[in-house]
Amino acid sequence: MQGWTDSLFPEAEANALVNKLKRADARWPVSVTVADAGHGIAQNKASDWQPINAAANTFPDHYLLGSGSRLASTFSARVTTCDTTVGAVYRAGSWAALARGRLHLAAAGGSQATTSQPGDPPGGAATDPIANGGKCITLQPGPPSAAAVWNFPVAGDVVLLGAPVVTFGLTLAGTDAEVNTRLWDVAPDGSRTLVTRGAFRLSGSSGATSVAYPLWGNGWVFHAGHAIELEAVQNDAPYLRADNLASAITYDGVALDLPVR
Repeated sequence: MQGWTDSLFPEAEANALVNKLKRADARWPVSVTVADAGHGIAQNKASDWQPINAAANTFPDHYLLGSGSRLASTFSARVTTCDTTVGAVYRAGSWAALARGRLHLAAAGGSQATTSQPGDPPGGAATDPIANGGKCITLQPGPPSAAAVWNFPVAGDVVLLGAPVVTFGLTLAGTDAEVNTRLWDVAPDGSRTLVTRGAFRLSGSSGATSVAYPLWGNGWVFHAGHAIELEAVQNDAPYLRADNLASAITYDGVALDLPVR
């Protein structure tokens, strides 16, 4: 069992171990289930835990007591919800098969730029997972909290299952910089709910380059009429420690790839 929003032990680590051990012995009896549960900053809804506990009890029932079904080679993921409803569960015979395709979104960067200015950056405290743990982080309608923002309207429901990958073409002024990203679900009324986030550290020399990295995974439904918003900041304190070295980044282009059902 793994938590979607666990940034210390993300679902990618659990599945990497499963893949490694399954290569050693394909008969290894393992199942994986992922939900917004299992660590301090998760919502940990009782409705999410009930089927997880039932599956956990089935495992020793079968292998120790010789009763019940053989729970093996089942990979399931529950989408995260922010109210009292229970998100849908998707199942497959492997983790890779949960997402049936990829949604590719791309936009030009143009004049958008960020700096590593010190102090509490816009949206920093409001999106800190420790101070705001145990609930969805939703900001009321207002201007974006970052200097670099890209919006992608959603024409039909999109079910995210897994870790989005962001690719930036950028120009760095400086020798060391953080590229921190937040992925939002923007409702028609302008309110924004944080879906996931990620970070990448640039180190070397100034100039043009490109970087690609995964965000934390999640199960999420972007409904038709909403927008997928990606924002970039260089200072994401207090969630991440601010860089000691001053820098600035100009974004020449951005691509976002989402594993979707």
